[in-house]
Amino acid sequence: MNNKNKILPLVIGLSICLLTFKACNLAPGSYPNAERYEIETSEEALIEAVHAVKSSNSELTIPNNIPLIDGRKDSLDHWYHFYIYNRERNQVMKAWVRGGKSKSKIAFVGVYDSSFEKRWKYINQDFDRESNKEYKKLFEEKILNPVKKIIE
Repeated sequence: MNNKNKILPLVIGLSICLLTFKACNLAPGSYPNAERYEIETSEEALIEAVHAVKSSNSELTIPNNIPLIDGRKDSLDHWYHFYIYNRERNQVMKAWVRGGKSKSKIAFVGVYDSSFEKRWKYINQDFDRESNKEYKKLFEEKILNPVKKIIE
């Protein structure tokens, strides 16, 4: 076997290893199915706008008997989590914010309802097409659109 024939399998093997490593690092992460919306503003301004929307509408505030608190889970958390109460349906919507200095994302993650067998149902994953569309519209009306008005 000459050197050329020895090098080719080595190059192919290394390429497969590198591609596998890169693919794992580029995976969508903890919220792969979240409905993401990009907004031209800083992460800090987006967080402040969501807080403003929630505080201006008491029906969006989580009741005291539900132990969910907005914020990062710890100092290493990449996402600033928000919990939005939907009083009409007695449900909680979960969203997060992540971003930079000029562009940020707000994402609608899922919905919790006591009828969901004590677990979250994730948007773009656990709902049928019609329910998914309905929940996204509700999120856009109650949170996203009012947030955009504050930022503009």
